Amino acid sequence: ADVLSVTVGLPPTRYPGAKRAAFLQEATDAMQHLHGVIATGISSVLPVAGDTGPGLGLTPDGAEPGQHTIWLRAVNGDYFSTLGIPFHGGRSFVSQDATRPVAVVSRLTADRVWPGELPVGKRFRIGPPTSELFKIVFEVVGVVGDVRGANLTSTFAETVYLPYWQDLSFINNWSFLVKTRDASVVVPQVRAVLRSLDQELPIPAFRTLDAVVAGSLDQRRFQTALIVILGAAGLILAGLGLYGVVSYEITKRTTEIGIRIALGARQGAIQ
Repeated sequence: ADVLSVTVGLPPTRYPGAKRAAFLQEATDAMQHLHGVIATGISSVLPVAGDTGPGLGLTPDGAEPGQHTIWLRAVNGDYFSTLGIPFHGGRSFVSQDATRPVAVVSRLTADRVWPGELPVGKRFRIGPPTSELFKIVFEVVGVVGDVRGANLTSTFAETVYLPYWQDLSFINNWSFLVKTRDASVVVPQVRAVLRSLDQELPIPAFRTLDAVVAGSLDQRRFQTALIVILGAAGLILAGLGLYGVVSYEITKRTTEIGIRIALGARQGAIQ
């Protein structure tokens, strides 16, 4: 509740790794000091926004590749508190982590990859063995609650969160999430912050996370409305058909009924 989101494109051609990380850091630092802002998060993929993010293999240290498939998210340390995602162990990212590769994993990931263990301190690799990303050995520093990815009806998936400063060149879109008490005041301030950092950056419309959640239900609403319309149409056609059959039968017997009435048949006897 009370969280605004805006997604901007930071293509690697204009924003290579270090420059992109610096932009995100400067933007969130500035937003955090705006009047009315409670917390500011960053994410490469919004929850329940229809995008599951890149699916990559996870290989625990010392295991054979390809045993687990995870959804990857790049976030900042305040992302979890901004959205109220609880920690089940360990901690979030801190600035000191910039010198070493660290990760936060979801509860489902912890249960499936390291069953019966608290995975804080465990090490793993991501991606196919031939990729540059696979050469990096990540260390788990925290475990968080599971979050639905594509929509409210999707099942939980194994998810790994990496810090936004990790060099992930395949991620172009980044969402800022601002928890606030007054959206009308904060929106122009956040827009001004982004404009001050890059005047050429296209800034789309802001959305509340309530609107994002509602948008994730659009397809289900459309399907339900279509079923209701088709059902109503079927009911109307069935009623018209029944009326037509009864009317036709009565029309065929009009002469017969007239003769029977003329011969003295009572109304109850005419069937």
